[in-house]
Amino acid sequence: MLDISSTLPKHLIIMMPKEDGTEVPCKVEVEYEWVPPKCKNCMSLGHATTACPDSKKVEKPPVSVYVQKRTMKPPVKQPVTTKDAARTMQHEEDEVVEVEPGAAHSEGVDKGKAPLEYCYVMNAGIWNVRGLNRRDHQVAVKELVSESRLQFLGLLETRVSAVNVSRVQTFLPRWSWFTDYAGPGNRIWIAWDDELLDVNVLDLDNQFIHCRITIRCAHLSILATVVYGANDTISRRGLWQKLVLLANSISDEPWIVGGDFNTVLDMSEVCGSSADIHLAMTEFRDCLLDTGLIHLPVQGERFSWHNCSEGDRSLWKRLDRLLVNDAWLSQWPNSHYHCLNARTSDHSPLVIRGDTATHTVSMFRFDNYLTMSSDFTPSAEYLEASN
Repeated sequence: MLDISSTLPKHLIIMMPKEDGTEVPCKVEVEYEWVPPKCKNCMSLGHATTACPDSKKVEKPPVSVYVQKRTMKPPVKQPVTTKDAARTMQHEEDEVVEVEPGAAHSEGVDKGKAPLEYCYVMNAGIWNVRGLNRRDHQVAVKELVSESRLQFLGLLETRVSAVNVSRVQTFLPRWSWFTDYAGPGNRIWIAWDDELLDVNVLDLDNQFIHCRITIRCAHLSILATVVYGANDTISRRGLWQKLVLLANSISDEPWIVGGDFNTVLDMSEVCGSSADIHLAMTEFRDCLLDTGLIHLPVQGERFSWHNCSEGDRSLWKRLDRLLVNDAWLSQWPNSHYHCLNARTSDHSPLVIRGDTATHTVSMFRFDNYLTMSSDFTPSAEYLEASN
């Protein structure tokens, strides 16, 4: 069964039997002779988004409303309620106003409850690039930023020496960068479009960078932790402990944690022969329970890493992921991320795309049909005189 709301897979992983009775994973590319149009509005097949019946709005022709001449005594000093109402009462000539039947109408006033502001979570990406010195790797990162319209990016395992940092970072010239060469390894870089975001680093570790990101257009801030877990189980215990400490210090702020954790959560995230990793999986699960972090829904590739081997040695794992807290899901309940093709690395880039926050505010509503009531003019005159 395939969920039609999900992205069509580009390949499948199947287990091929061998003569000795064992199985070996095999990657099979998927080709489609024809793909029906898919509506992004109702997520059904058979029509384009622009032709979606759910998005069509019945347009009613405007009707003419005859507004009689009114004289205000005492003279109007300021608008009574809205610009339209004041202008109607101040006209010296009879006026015909075009309005939609039964609709509210005023300049600059929305109907009912309307969004205060479309607060979008930024488009962000995290990628273990396996080196950033080579030109083709830089081009791949730049293409990822352009294609996904990223505003924030975490890069892991850059392998760039301190003397080459300035030269390498020129491929994103208008972006700001943070690198920690004071600590050993310099495993993590973060970059952002400083015309759209403000980023303040709050905590540093060999295995993560923890920062606050402010989305300027939305006047909204989130907490983000970019992770690159150590290769061995014992060293990762320090990461789990510090993530728990961070979780205890965060109350109700949206928090996202993502990157290469260098371990899986269970054996369903492994395809191929692997060493005994049950202890590592148990400690990872305990960390998620202690922090309250949960998986953000994912689309795209099932496994985020491949060892680039064939035959018996071929191995796929889901080492990269994005985790969020409850406050994040309350703010962006429909958010999800994409696990893309690996490109120039053996890891897939992870991209989270924007989702509208659920903030609303009560707006003032004025219905034009109220001007037709015989009580409208006396009431307006009384209110104006009272002011």
